[in-house]
Amino acid sequence: MSDKSSRETYRPRFHFTAPVNWINDPNGLIYYDGEYHLFYQWNPEAREACWNTGGKPYWGHAVSRDLVSWEHLPVTPIQSGSGSGMVDIGNRAGFGQGKEDVLLAFYGGCLSFSTDRGRTWSPYQGNPFLTGAADPYVFRHEASNAWIMVTFIYPGARPDFCIHRSEDLRSWTLASIRKGEFHECPGLFELPVEGTDETRWVLHGANGEHYIGRFDGWDFTPESGKHRMDWGHFYASQIWSNTRQETGRTVQIAWMHGANFPEATVFNQQLTFPCELTLRRLPDGLRVCRKPVREIEALHEPPRQWNDVAAEPNQDLLSGVEGDCFDISLVAHVQEPTELLLTIRGIIVRYVPAQRALYLGEQVTHHPDMVAPLTLPDDRLRLRVLVDRASVEVFADHGQVALTRNIFPPRDDHKLALTAIGGPVRLDSITIHGMHSAKGP
Repeated sequence: MSDKSSRETYRPRFHFTAPVNWINDPNGLIYYDGEYHLFYQWNPEAREACWNTGGKPYWGHAVSRDLVSWEHLPVTPIQSGSGSGMVDIGNRAGFGQGKEDVLLAFYGGCLSFSTDRGRTWSPYQGNPFLTGAADPYVFRHEASNAWIMVTFIYPGARPDFCIHRSEDLRSWTLASIRKGEFHECPGLFELPVEGTDETRWVLHGANGEHYIGRFDGWDFTPESGKHRMDWGHFYASQIWSNTRQETGRTVQIAWMHGANFPEATVFNQQLTFPCELTLRRLPDGLRVCRKPVREIEALHEPPRQWNDVAAEPNQDLLSGVEGDCFDISLVAHVQEPTELLLTIRGIIVRYVPAQRALYLGEQVTHHPDMVAPLTLPDDRLRLRVLVDRASVEVFADHGQVALTRNIFPPRDDHKLALTAIGGPVRLDSITIHGMHSAKGP
């Protein structure tokens, strides 16, 4: 293997990575003028996390028009941990000139602004405007005519989220505190209830745990939860600001934490694939559901399809199907005592109806280290599985349950397999797309 090849062995085809070195949390996500701005914590010095090297992360910067192909822009002067971004439509806070729109980035009790579509950033001269405010998440709440900021108290032992209000983005008043419910990287956003005129708010922490409830501009009132967005390598998720107003959808991305890429690679860590969030009324109540954004279809190779077939014990329905990157969709009837196993380059997605559990692990003979509860009201398993060179993302039952995992399979293992345990499993359909590479590294 050449030196260059070993450095790029696990470079994803369609997941975001930095050109080199370590990345973690996505930050400052802004949609404006047809561009998705993605900022991310980046270590300019090493493949290791900044907290291991004694440094402080910078905000790297990339933009995309389709959430698939990314153009890397110069690293920003922002040197901080996590934060958020938004558009001040019409310059209501006065950081720009006249009625021009201004992009704003919030981080560690500070803010910076941009009047040239995010290409350059200027710090507010009054920084820091709020001390002890880590991971600020800021948005405009028109119903109460204020800007809202949710922060994590740091440093200190209290895992509290504080909700502040402001009329000018400079002076902030504490409105309420959510005590001891979440840790780091808060998010608070509104979602329409699918098929109705209702909306609800979602309050979440870094690992995707969340409540669903109502927000009046001062306090969040939970109605259900805690729920989980993902049961695997999923952390510090954030939604793009301004997409719901401009495109009618809410789009999320997260850091796929939990594994270090092999030392030979020049980069370390990747982000999840962007997902659209919806709020659906399911048998157990309202649930946040996640599905890969539709733009992924531009990367699809021609499909392989099977309809009304059976996966039999000790037989591989997908014998001869090989590759390293896939978008897989299937619908299957799985009842006790049978189990369904989808093996992807040595990684096994396994549904066990007797346990009402979905597993994602390396060997069926070993207890997998990732498991999500999954009850199928009609015994019908619906799976969407994204496979990249170093990751598997599993979305089940309309995306209300998800499992995300970094993988590092042997270079010569490209096999897919689909089989059953305990009896045959009837499949309504299975569709497999190989994946083209997105532009850029």
